[in-house]
Parts: sequence; structure tokens; C-alpha cells
Amino acid sequence: MANYIHVPPGSPEVPKLNVTVQDQEEHRCREGALSLLQHLRPHWDPQEVTLQKPLRK
Repeated sequence: MANYIHVPPGSPEVPKLNVTVQDQEEHRCREGALSLLQHLRPHWDPQEVTLQKPLRK
């Protein structure tokens, strides 16, 4: 899997965020996701955000 995103020449600069997920503690995943969303979509109300747990194999 590639660890980069291709950005065509002449594209505007995109801010980068470091993201780490700790899936051992479910409540911490939600905290991290909401923190990330605050940066990406500051006008979203965190009370209206729902997250879906991934299916375990």
C-alpha cells in the first residue's frame, strides 16, 4: 500500500494532519476521531456525529 497521496502539479497546498488510532480503547478512538473532525469540519456539531465500528474478522 502506498504511503503518499498523489497531488497534481499546480494544486493548492493541502494541510497535513498526523493521525494515530488506538483501537484497544474504544472511547479514545471516538475522542481522536472527533478531534480530527474538529480540524476538518469545525462547523460540525460533535453531538450529531455518529461513528461506525469496523467489523471484526
